Amino acid sequence: EYFDPSHSGRVTVNDFHKACQEMGMTNVTREQAEALIRMESVTHTDHLTFPEFEKMLEDLMIAELSPYVLTDRPFPDLKSLLDRFDRTQQVFKDAQTFKRIAYESIEDAYNEGIRLLELRFAPSFCSMGHDHDFGMVLKAIQEGVSEAKKKYDIEVG
Repeated sequence: EYFDPSHSGRVTVNDFHKACQEMGMTNVTREQAEALIRMESVTHTDHLTFPEFEKMLEDLMIAELSPYVLTDRPFPDLKSLLDRFDRTQQVFKDAQTFKRIAYESIEDAYNEGIRLLELRFAPSFCSMGHDHDFGMVLKAIQEGVSEAKKKYDIEVG
């Protein structure tokens, strides 16, 4: 948890700064965390509600990680390109991660107006650098797909 629930669902500057540090965003200073919270907070106080906090962290992480994971330019060699995929694999920590990725991929596609989606994945790739069982990866992805299909009117193959 990145915030103290005793704050009645509020995320303080210290909570936010600590979360940034723990997530490897060590270049975010306490002053920057405070400025970001004040900008994002509807009432311009020194705290955010938890949903505001989650959205802000997500946006910050995308900005921080993009240079390391995007493949939006030519690479000087194959190793440079493959290094991007190694970084991606680092987030494949457990079954819940695979389930969430599958679910959110379908949710995002549905919200973009897609009603027929083909998902492709390689459990062997997902397991590299971890000791994930092939069956565990497959089952978690299937669970994410199943849950998303129950909620969204979309066909997934």
